[in-house]
Amino acid sequence: MRILFFVLFFVLASCQSTVDKNIPNDILSMEKMKIVLFDFHLIKSQINIWNQKNTISLSQKDSIYNSLYIKHEITAKDFNNSLSYYINNNIDSLNVIYDDVIENLIKESYKISQ
Repeated sequence: MRILFFVLFFVLASCQSTVDKNIPNDILSMEKMKIVLFDFHLIKSQINIWNQKNTISLSQKDSIYNSLYIKHEITAKDFNNSLSYYINNNIDSLNVIYDDVIENLIKESYKISQ
């Protein structure tokens, strides 16, 4: 799994270019997206681990993701709209966001393995 993070990190780092600073007001800022995506991927990993041991219902998954939205004071719509915006209109910013997310996930993985 660490190898995947390193590969993703280097691929995204090589794609980085100028970042658009004109992000609409209804879109999560780059900093907020970094934090939310970090937690999102931690949750997604935990769900994958649980799914290997037991089946998790869709309502359980929804509840877990809702806790993410509550923690960050956003809605699922805010998250999905922001992610869609970065994917479709601002991929350079998304690359910068994921550079930090991957770096933080690697650090977290290292802490857990200690």
